[in-house]
Amino acid sequence: MNMIGNNWPPLVKAMAEKCADLGLFGSYDSQHPLIPKGRHIQVRDEENLVSKNSLASIVIALKAGVTLPPLVATSDSYLVDGNTRTAGATKIGNLTAPTFVLYAKWSDGKNVQGKLRLLGAMLNIGPVPLTDKEVENTINFSTTEYSVDELSKALGWPLGKVEKALWVAKAQVRIKDYGLVNKGVLKDTIIAKFGSSNLHQDPFEALFNLAQDARLNAADLSAVIAKVKNLSDKDAVAHIEGEREGRKDQIENPVSKFKPRKKANLHNGAKLKKNLSILDIYDLDTFIEKNPVLEEETWDDLQEKISLLMRLSNKYRVNGIEITDKWDLAANVY
Repeated sequence: MNMIGNNWPPLVKAMAEKCADLGLFGSYDSQHPLIPKGRHIQVRDEENLVSKNSLASIVIALKAGVTLPPLVATSDSYLVDGNTRTAGATKIGNLTAPTFVLYAKWSDGKNVQGKLRLLGAMLNIGPVPLTDKEVENTINFSTTEYSVDELSKALGWPLGKVEKALWVAKAQVRIKDYGLVNKGVLKDTIIAKFGSSNLHQDPFEALFNLAQDARLNAADLSAVIAKVKNLSDKDAVAHIEGEREGRKDQIENPVSKFKPRKKANLHNGAKLKKNLSILDIYDLDTFIEKNPVLEEETWDDLQEKISLLMRLSNKYRVNGIEITDKWDLAANVY
């Protein structure tokens, strides 16, 4: 059965096809009442809901009678896409706007809400890109519905980053369910390891507490997980307690073992090519594993460093040090 109306305007058909890609269908209302402020599905952070530059352009377009993409709303009147277009219509005194009304309702439950959030994020990829935080929040609500490949395609995010965000989301659910508290010691790189560990509750809790108390880095945590993941819960907990005893001094004197790193030296980078082909694909897990000094960086900081590396060279020498692979290069730029 064709779920897209033959007589719908081209922009409506295009919007309906995007919704259908996520299994969401609906009908077209050319004069749907504007949805009041506050009934939007929160994909964007509050400060990014309405783009001032886009709003000015939309007001001009509406006054000139230009056809814009329809708004997207649920059948219980929650706005999925079109905050800036709604603001523009309101600004010039319109009470209605062309809207693609989904059959789905926000009140249909968590799975549908995750799907609606993903649709809202997918439709917000441009012209003002979603922030990393906004994408991560979307993934947090979509962990059970979609595969890594589907989320990567919908959000325009690399597979590695989507997978990392999914593991973090999975771990955060368990941390909350078990009544554990992240005291700010464990960064996303570490949290993701717990999400992918598949440990049962008792060893999960024991290792989570050890990771915080001993400030385990990603490599050390991975080593412990590898040793306990195939053990019984009782033996796994016993092994983790043994690790705790062996790290007694580390727990009592939690001093970072990492030396302060130098900032990237652009003068040295100028010796290299502009296009770094050997760094064309990044897996952040590997990037951090090969460069543990970076393990406590935020994703934004890492992406900034990666962006810098992409502007450098593959001449294989930095400060007189012979470079054998891209990870050596990454380590020696800092």
